Amino acid sequence: MKLSGTRNRIGGEVQVLRKSGISRNSGEFSLPIDAEAFCCCHAVMPPVSVVHRLCLLIPMISLFGLTEPPTAHIVEKQPLFDAFPMADWVRVGGAANFELVPPANGGVGPTLVGKGPLERNGFLASPRPLGDFRLSVEVRIGSADNPEGDKMNSGIQIRSAVIDGTIAGLQVEIDPSERAWSGGVYHERGRGWLASLEGNDAARKAFRRGAWNLYEIECVGPRIRTSVNGVSCAEWFDGVESGLLAFQVHGGPACEVAFRAPVLEELGEHEWRLFAWKREGEPELTERKVSEETTVYPFLPKCSGVRLRVAAGTALRLLDEQGKAVLDTDLEVARKPLEKVDAEKPNGASNDAAEEREVGFDELRVELLWREGRGALIVNGARQQSVTLQREPASIEVSGIGPQWSPELLLPKQPSTK
Repeated sequence: MKLSGTRNRIGGEVQVLRKSGISRNSGEFSLPIDAEAFCCCHAVMPPVSVVHRLCLLIPMISLFGLTEPPTAHIVEKQPLFDAFPMADWVRVGGAANFELVPPANGGVGPTLVGKGPLERNGFLASPRPLGDFRLSVEVRIGSADNPEGDKMNSGIQIRSAVIDGTIAGLQVEIDPSERAWSGGVYHERGRGWLASLEGNDAARKAFRRGAWNLYEIECVGPRIRTSVNGVSCAEWFDGVESGLLAFQVHGGPACEVAFRAPVLEELGEHEWRLFAWKREGEPELTERKVSEETTVYPFLPKCSGVRLRVAAGTALRLLDEQGKAVLDTDLEVARKPLEKVDAEKPNGASNDAAEEREVGFDELRVELLWREGRGALIVNGARQQSVTLQREPASIEVSGIGPQWSPELLLPKQPSTK
């Protein structure tokens, strides 16, 4: 099949594995808009990274059609390339050679093989974004000439987007080097390392060089969990609630990586919604002013995150239905710059696409995220601290210079089996 190129909305070129390509007006999938399209964001928000601008647009979109609850995909476990045929996947970035090899006699499933060498990272991206899901896949990195993948690197992109003609977003690392951070969570072309395996010897030993390794990835609401060969590797809480799935072939010297028998289970989707807006049949939320500097914002049921823009030093308290704190201590928002670390340079080299790490004035972007009793306070994309909840929170108390615009709540979409 002849590959054709098509221009996306951000002016980058992608290669499409079908003759017709993907229409930017298609209801099935459209590539992300670039940062300059977000003129409304620029007027009211301080500068943030391109990926964060993508996140901030979502609640603005949700202002329209609120009486029609959006639906989320619920799909039973099935082979990934049955759910999304190979012809619908999209090549992005470097011109990697991707081939789907059928299973041999008695094989467990097809194998996606990606090869370099490449001048820059190459990706094979899913035809549409995924929200909540589980993915299991066997991974082997290496070639006939270099079976243990010496100096090779790869990853599985999750909740990602096409930015400037390449993929940006969260990545589950494939790292055959002596560092051995396979299964860690890295932010490609963004925040750098989010959940490395430094100090986690059990996880570092899980990956076997030159062999097949079972990767299991679970993304539900704000929580991302990974394991390699049955060993838990990373847990990360993040405000990016959906995005593309993609397989990476790293740029540089010849890289070869194989992904065997991938299986996908779609579990629905979450969305960020402005606090002040309600859908048909939902109770109306009303903030309660406790004092001049303290306000309480109630949550809807099944809420798993709140996003605010506040000043450094603002105190946050999660409260249960009786108004009692569900954390041992109050949270104070501190200004914390993000660490600049490149995936292949563990000694502190900055990412080649690193942007401003702080908002630029007194307001900070704050996300308080949780699921099943565990969570994290994220400030400007960096984890300020992990939290353990004693009970399910029903509201948040904000003391200090409060939000300059309506808070947002992370809520599940209405399920759909279509």
